[in-house]
Amino acid sequence: MENLAGLGRRFFAYLVDWYIGALVTAFPVSAVSMKLFETVKNQNLLTFPAPWGLIAGGLGLAAAVLYYAAVPILVWRGQTLGKRWMKIKIADSSGGEASAGQLIDTIVRMVQIDSVEAEAEPDAPFGRGVKRALDAALELSGQLGFDTVNVDNYMGYASRERFYTLMNDYVLNAKNNGERFHI
Repeated sequence: MENLAGLGRRFFAYLVDWYIGALVTAFPVSAVSMKLFETVKNQNLLTFPAPWGLIAGGLGLAAAVLYYAAVPILVWRGQTLGKRWMKIKIADSSGGEASAGQLIDTIVRMVQIDSVEAEAEPDAPFGRGVKRALDAALELSGQLGFDTVNVDNYMGYASRERFYTLMNDYVLNAKNNGERFHI
């Protein structure tokens, strides 16, 4: 996994995906708005008469899932259009091409963790479930070849160059000053 895509390419791919994903998600809402109000300017689902707001919202969500999950997992081996356009390959932990099964298994494993904030414990400031989710994310990042840092179980990050020192200092300073924050 030596040839990681640079930050610039990743950021540009993100911008492309953000823009196209927004268009794909907004299209069903716009279509329903055009049908109801003869304009696409009304995008507020709460103003749609029942049951059209629910239908438009459901179609928008389905379009988002299609763009961000179904097509990348089932068609382009994990790539969204932005990643595909920028030639960013999605790899497994050994550097080989990721399969749909691997991607789905990883997503299912992460989503199954009950990560709802709960009562703080000495080693779990946001509760046991949130700590399990943090540990699982850092473990997965480590398997993918990243350096991982757990900042007193308040947050964690993965990097190749460890340039997140300022974030680490911020969290430790906030913790030492008794501030409580949500990530």
